[in-house]
Amino acid sequence: MNILIVGLVFLVLIFYSSTFLISIVENIKHSTQLNQFIMIFISLLGYGIIFDCYRVITISIIGFVPEFIDKFNYIVKTITIFLSIIMAVQIAVIMGEQSGHKIKNKLLLRIMISFYIVLSCFISILNLFTLSKTETNEMGFYTYQINFNLYLIIFIFAFIFAIFTSNQTIIFLKGVRNEKLLIRMILFALIYVSLLIERFANIGIYFVFGNTPEIFIIGIFLLTLIVAFAFFFTIRYPDYLESLSAYFSVKSIYLINNNGLLLYEFDLQKEFYLSPLASKKILVGGFIYGLARGLPEVLKLGRDVNSINFGDLNLLFKHGKYVIGLLFITDYTPIISVKLNKFIEIFEDKFNVQLENWDGRIDIFDSKIVEDLIFKIFR
Repeated sequence: MNILIVGLVFLVLIFYSSTFLISIVENIKHSTQLNQFIMIFISLLGYGIIFDCYRVITISIIGFVPEFIDKFNYIVKTITIFLSIIMAVQIAVIMGEQSGHKIKNKLLLRIMISFYIVLSCFISILNLFTLSKTETNEMGFYTYQINFNLYLIIFIFAFIFAIFTSNQTIIFLKGVRNEKLLIRMILFALIYVSLLIERFANIGIYFVFGNTPEIFIIGIFLLTLIVAFAFFFTIRYPDYLESLSAYFSVKSIYLINNNGLLLYEFDLQKEFYLSPLASKKILVGGFIYGLARGLPEVLKLGRDVNSINFGDLNLLFKHGKYVIGLLFITDYTPIISVKLNKFIEIFEDKFNVQLENWDGRIDIFDSKIVEDLIFKIFR
């Protein structure tokens, strides 16, 4: 039986290490704020997973783990699990804000998060003196567990954050029009929420069910299953993080002719709350006209996509044959440039006759066709 357990543990090591490496490479290639928080979340959970694998292998070989190393790493594992809960909340907040949804009672949420972090540090210190060791089961395995009262306090906060995160996730998922991306988002959420629940249960569940061989085997099997799903998801969709950021980054799009006249504008957040920092607010007062007139000068060096930073937003633009396309985005990834290039090419192809013989009228561009094109490419 121990051979089976060790075999499963090696699978966990292989699957999670591979998942982490693939994800970190993608994040380095296409680093965005959202991707960075997701990678921190995966890393925090990974610490405990790697440590648990080390414990099982070491106990299987020599029968024990040096007490200082064991206790120290258990304390660190609990801290990383506490912090991963906050990362999950932050990811939901970022995705909600980037999709245009105002976070209600944001100040209250910040206060709760700050209090939770302080509380987690305090509980972690207490855990150092109050943790207890389980009995060694028939298979020779044992573990440490957090004090039940401390575990209950953290559980209450985790439950509150879970309600908030679930509600926030449901809200922004309803606005996702891309069915393929929506399915991937749901799968990703199910996999890593399951992993977070398994990790949280791992630090205190044995006081409830006991450190029996059956519970121990079920725990290892569930961890292997979840990590396997994470691995195959990452292999199947290696560009998921970039696609996710690209979807939520694009705020609005503008089309301007080479003389600086605004031909078309579309706000991709029009169905939702519009932040005061959103592009439409920035463009008030003739800014778009002045910017458009300056773009030809900026683009004299070539016709590649260029960008300008405006604090929390970036202006991405592409110079076509007849028009200049502008996107306001929160985070840049190469796939957004590809989408903008494609949009300009298709737009100029569809309205080639009107653009070539343009008489100054802007009502000749069928807004329904343009809108459908925008949603097809960017959504």
